[in-house]
Amino acid sequence: MTAPAETGARAAIPDLPALTGIRAIAAGMVLFLHLNQAIPNAGLGALPFIHYGYLGVDVFFVLSGFIISHVYGQELARFDGRRYGKYLWYRFARLYPVHVAVLLVLILMVFGMQAAGITPNTPANWDFTALIWQFTLTHAWGFTPEATWNGPAWSISLEFLAYLLFPVFLLMMRPFRRPLIALAGVAALCAILAGLFLVFEWRIKAALGGGPGIARVLVEFGVGCLLYAAWRNTARSRWWDLAAVLSLAAFVAAAWFRISDLALVPVLALGVFAVALSSGLAHRLLASRAMVWLGEISYAVYMVHFAVILVLLRLLGWTGLDQAGMGPSLLILAGTVALVIFIAALAHYAVERPARKLLRNIPRRRQGQAQEKPSTAI
Repeated sequence: MTAPAETGARAAIPDLPALTGIRAIAAGMVLFLHLNQAIPNAGLGALPFIHYGYLGVDVFFVLSGFIISHVYGQELARFDGRRYGKYLWYRFARLYPVHVAVLLVLILMVFGMQAAGITPNTPANWDFTALIWQFTLTHAWGFTPEATWNGPAWSISLEFLAYLLFPVFLLMMRPFRRPLIALAGVAALCAILAGLFLVFEWRIKAALGGGPGIARVLVEFGVGCLLYAAWRNTARSRWWDLAAVLSLAAFVAAAWFRISDLALVPVLALGVFAVALSSGLAHRLLASRAMVWLGEISYAVYMVHFAVILVLLRLLGWTGLDQAGMGPSLLILAGTVALVIFIAALAHYAVERPARKLLRNIPRRRQGQAQEKPSTAI
């Protein structure tokens, strides 16, 4: 396929803005979980679903499988080394710039603290020998014992592993072209995930790398791929808005009664599927300009919030505001959310977008140079 044809084919892929809005919710789940841990006096812990905020990462994994199938499934349906390499380069361009930017900021912070004679909390998390795995995006593949440096980055390490294996997922998806069969496959994968975690006594919340983390991301990425297979041949309807609302209600109710998070993964996956098929109020809300914008910067929110909270914890400890009452704590929480969004927007517009554009243009320029180069064949 020529470059212009590829561009045209990609442009023909319909956008799914409501799923971009879900990204904002998933990032918010993780952000407010960590803010509740950092500012407990704000009272967020009274909301039971806050404690399940780590499942926002699972939403990301399901969304990733769905969207990658949507954007690249047809292009990579028949394996081709050149197209596969270009696809991986595009995914690298999506993940790497912000990851490295935040990592460099954290390295400078640690150097600054050492120069000032300040000991970082949990020194093992700032081991410089772990940086080789961080810079190669392999740190959660079992090479480090725990999530080091930018804690949330464990998930993008495993997500890149899922990207590498995407052609395998495409092969596995071939028998699941009919919606009911695909949804049965989703149910089977969720059962396999639950079985693995129960048999090996793993916990979703602690599955941040190695065997548990790899199982978590690969199964949930596969769930997203199968949901896409079902979505392609399922009619859109406003009834799916009701399914989306019921999924949200089921999540809140399950959180209230402290239901196992293994049971909540399929509930959240169903919510993603329902939103993708919705055409009414749920779709309009999630596809609104504000939600789409927040979804577009959600990756940056996810990647920068940990560093912001680290600084916040130091400041609260030094000023004594960590002992403040609910009123001041709520103000601190609101200010931190605004600051995270501001810094994430800066990272998105100053790092993520220009770096992604620059990196994605490299194979195009090389292809153009190759076409301009005179042939030496006789």
